[in-house]
Amino acid sequence: MTAIFRNKNLRWAKSVIDNMQRDYQDGLPIYLQNKMRKKEISIEAFNDVKTLFNAFSTTKEDYKLRCEGNNFHIYCNNKSWLKNIQRNIKCAKEFFEPDPKTVNFLKNNLNTIIVNDSKWGYKCTFNYNKVPLAFATWIEKNPEKVKISDTAIKEIKNNGWVAGRVCYLKDDSILMLCNLMASNCFNRIDKLVCRQNIDK
Repeated sequence: MTAIFRNKNLRWAKSVIDNMQRDYQDGLPIYLQNKMRKKEISIEAFNDVKTLFNAFSTTKEDYKLRCEGNNFHIYCNNKSWLKNIQRNIKCAKEFFEPDPKTVNFLKNNLNTIIVNDSKWGYKCTFNYNKVPLAFATWIEKNPEKVKISDTAIKEIKNNGWVAGRVCYLKDDSILMLCNLMASNCFNRIDKLVCRQNIDK
């Protein structure tokens, strides 16, 4: 359900929440509907989404949101703000912060994500530009070079719009090739670095 916050579009999130609130006040089940499915939402999940919306819409903090499948991540340098959100929601939650041993590495290597192990070299987040159909066709023929969800492939084939979704690329050469095929379609490119390689 937290996907309503994708790309920090709080105006759209508010309209979805308002519609759900009307249904709740009318004694109707609360549903979240997107292009693919309609899912009933529990009162607890609905309350958590309202709590999140209030936190996002009233803060002056610089924060980022990432929605990936069923995972929802909030990034911010203000630990107490994040902890306050954690205390006020009931859904499953975990708190992560950088290992003190890697903080300097991250500061000196922007757009880097430390992973325990990965065969992928880059994580790319799509922007609002339309992705060429030929890119989806190429990805399907080269699964060892690019990892992307079936839903994202389907969206590219249907209309080309996959803003906020991600794909994983094998290495530098594949990144260059993808930039040629889908130029200006990536909002962010993060290099994935294995933890054991940091000190090498």
